[in-house]
Amino acid sequence: MAKKLRKVGDIMLDMESLLFELHIDHDLQHGDVLYLVNGWQRIHVPEQIETYVKDGTHPVLYGPKNGRKK
Repeated sequence: MAKKLRKVGDIMLDMESLLFELHIDHDLQHGDVLYLVNGWQRIHVPEQIETYVKDGTHPVLYGPKNGRKK
């Protein structure tokens, strides 16, 4: 049976208390929090980071790679 996905809004509400804790208790700033999330993604879920074509201009989009209109 497929796992039921929670609504993004519900996840954001859960994150809100954690983000306030980082800000208030640890005095982290915007860039600090973004750096922590970025580092976590690069280590734990690197496949979720968009990859770019060789010329660096466009991300490789989700979906089939063959048969797309250019």
